[in-house]
Amino acid sequence: MTIHVKPPRICRCCGGILSAPRSPIEALEAAPLSPTRRTIVQTLTRAYPKGVSADRLISAVYNASNEPDNSRQSIRVQLLNIRQIIAAYGWTIPVMPGGRGNVAEYRLEPLP
Repeated sequence: MTIHVKPPRICRCCGGILSAPRSPIEALEAAPLSPTRRTIVQTLTRAYPKGVSADRLISAVYNASNEPDNSRQSIRVQLLNIRQIIAAYGWTIPVMPGGRGNVAEYRLEPLP
């Protein structure tokens, strides 16, 4: 099955994405992603529209083998890069508030 993705509208001033036609959520799995990023997107896609905890993403990526001490930071960096890629498909992963007592949870959302 071939999924065609229309290019997003880009701001002439800053180069940011203004809007993008939303592709079906299944198209995200066909996006050009590294294996780690693909695992994160697949985990989020399967959970859609619900959220996924940071611990669940860490478990999916590291599969209980050799999880580094900075795994949470690594996941945050991967999510930052994924946001830039999936914006062209009309999707995003909202930035979740962190801090003491808050459990980080990530989910896919269509761009406005």
